[in-house]
Amino acid sequence: MTRGRTYRPFGSHLSMTGYLSVYAILKSSPHTAKTLGEVSGAGQRICLRLLDVMHRMGVIHVAGWVQAKKGPHQPIYADDPAEDAKYPGKVQKPNLARMPNLMVKFCKALIALRKTMTCKELSEEAGMFVASANDLVNHGKTLGIVRVHRWLVRSKVSAAGAPIAVWGMGSEPDAPRPEFCPLKYRKVYNKKKTKELQAERTKDKEQKRKSLARANETLEIAKKIGGFSVFTFAQALEAA
Repeated sequence: MTRGRTYRPFGSHLSMTGYLSVYAILKSSPHTAKTLGEVSGAGQRICLRLLDVMHRMGVIHVAGWVQAKKGPHQPIYADDPAEDAKYPGKVQKPNLARMPNLMVKFCKALIALRKTMTCKELSEEAGMFVASANDLVNHGKTLGIVRVHRWLVRSKVSAAGAPIAVWGMGSEPDAPRPEFCPLKYRKVYNKKKTKELQAERTKDKEQKRKSLARANETLEIAKKIGGFSVFTFAQALEAA
């Protein structure tokens, strides 16, 4: 058995929060794959694949081209979807390489965050776990590219809980969180449920009382007409 180095596929050594850190650098200024790899520390290879996937998914665009020392022109990528700059050389063949699943989910999350949505909606849109979506938006908040646009306050007393943050792209301060007193809502909810239970118990007691009174009347009529035979008991029911 030979021993050798185990190679990982492209993108396997960076998490989704790592991709977001690379994207935050690209969001501040345009970069090529080489310069982005040097600035972010992720390396040219991973940045080349990440930029290619983001470009194919419509997250970024080619703002220009730069002549490399050796080889063809290198694209300069910039944030936001727009029309690509024309390639100065010969027409390039389209890139049909397989895109890593984690990078695709990351791009879907970026596209979704250009709108406003909760972490649960983000997880459904990008096909990830809610915990992963929560980590992604919190890391984006730390980087200063994601913010809380508004808060959802639950209107039903039975669903009383903390306000839900609605996330989206932006560098402005978060929307102020509304005041919330769970103990107050819980007391109101418990008081309401207690009244409902008391009303149900009172209704059950009333039904039992009526059934017992009807049974007693039937018993008295059956005694008067002479016994508990099937015929006389049926007559007693009709009489009652």
